[in-house]
Amino acid sequence: MKPPKDGHRFRNADNSLDKWNQVKGRWIRIEEASDQPVIGRHGESKVVFDDERGYARLDPLPDAGAVAAYYEDDQFYEDHSPPDWLEKEQREYEAGLWDSYFEYLARVMRATDFNYMLDWGCGGGWFCRFWASRFEDVVMGLEPSARAREVFNRHNLPACLESEAPLVGGYDSKIDMISLQFVLEHTVEPVELLRNVRRFLKPWGRLLVTVPNDFNPLQKRVNYYGFISPVHVNYFTPATLRGVMEKAGFRIVHTGATFPMELFLLLGVDYRENDVLGRRCHEFRLRLEKVLGWRVFGLYGWLLRKWGWGREIICVGEKVNNG
Repeated sequence: MKPPKDGHRFRNADNSLDKWNQVKGRWIRIEEASDQPVIGRHGESKVVFDDERGYARLDPLPDAGAVAAYYEDDQFYEDHSPPDWLEKEQREYEAGLWDSYFEYLARVMRATDFNYMLDWGCGGGWFCRFWASRFEDVVMGLEPSARAREVFNRHNLPACLESEAPLVGGYDSKIDMISLQFVLEHTVEPVELLRNVRRFLKPWGRLLVTVPNDFNPLQKRVNYYGFISPVHVNYFTPATLRGVMEKAGFRIVHTGATFPMELFLLLGVDYRENDVLGRRCHEFRLRLEKVLGWRVFGLYGWLLRKWGWGREIICVGEKVNNG
């Protein structure tokens, strides 16, 4: 029998809820809480800035194994995302609503004429599908969710990888570009993950990272506590993301951003607890970008550099040639 949803919905590997989790309504079996100053709180979730790690994180930290199992067992798509999330993304892709964003990413990622490109955490594979339609590169996807891999494998692409295990040995220092979009905020040890990703890149190969731009100036105007996500472990700013990537062995070559969705909130359109309204705002942004084209992301990057605006941070780093 499936256990009831509880707190942040993380379950143990045997699909049971930890007793502590059931009683306290928090994540799962955890480490001891730290004495770092609290910078954000939403319900039972508490976020602190970790001086040693150099970025903000959930406190206490959840168990890394249980977090991995949460995604591998499809609990993210089952418990957190709307039931039609992957289908919605497919409709958006086929309507060309992601073309400007993907074109922008390709322009800041692609440095040579022929490449191996790996999308790590590829979801339904829309970025891989776009890339394969534009370039004659070898395109690969990696995704722990079986449900998302099933969608990916409908495309005329090599089968989606479940983990990096098949890459070890044969693809060490071989891949030209890796995309890591909306992954780092979900992992307990982001620097360790970046170092693992780095091993597969060629010297001077490029890594693109996209994460939410949390606790940014616009969010501070509209109660940024409401942006604390029940499934995010880490919270980055442009400076802390840069620091994490540099610590893992990358030289930053580009920083950009996405549309500052918080502007809707300042206009009185609060989409955070309203899925229908949230989808309308999201689609409005995508349609605006489709009309304006990929160059609009240059404006978003300027807004990030000038005022710290932007719902997500986009950072591209090159693998430093030191092994």
